[in-house]
Amino acid sequence: LIKDKATGQFKTATWDEALAVVAENFAKYKPDEIAVISSARCCNEDNYAMQKFARVVLKTPNVDHCARLCHAPTVAGLNMVFGSGASTNSFDDLAITDCLFIIGSNNFEAHPLAARRMMQAKAKGAHVIVCDPRMTPTAKQAHLHIQHYPGTDIQLLNCLMKQIIERGWVDEEFVKNRTNGY
Repeated sequence: LIKDKATGQFKTATWDEALAVVAENFAKYKPDEIAVISSARCCNEDNYAMQKFARVVLKTPNVDHCARLCHAPTVAGLNMVFGSGASTNSFDDLAITDCLFIIGSNNFEAHPLAARRMMQAKAKGAHVIVCDPRMTPTAKQAHLHIQHYPGTDIQLLNCLMKQIIERGWVDEEFVKNRTNGY
């Protein structure tokens, strides 16, 4: 639907009419007055097309991605610990793992490409454990859904670490060679 300029009423529009309205409205802005934001829900090709549209068609350098805000603490932490703010595992690893432990993420809504690999692993017999206060689409795929209280992620992880230590499951060689202050 587009608004008829004469009557102010909405009317059914063809694709050409709708695109003309969009182009007309984009043209009202200078390049420094407009920005685009893309999403981790898109594939690389879609994100590439979005930034190309922004830079070539809209002539704006103002291109951002939702991950800059929502993943900023993760990137900083990974950089401090591993020397790189990038992911420490590939999507291919997700598809071949024996166990998926997911906390703080609803992959089926936020990261569908990762969720696809997770389902490949599940189909091969991987065990899926999801810790989330909500019954999300990701939690529905779990063999075990730990439905802890909101805001208790740290307590849950501390309990798991305590069990790992008490049961002797610590990788002592890893601790010796790769950690400080353990």
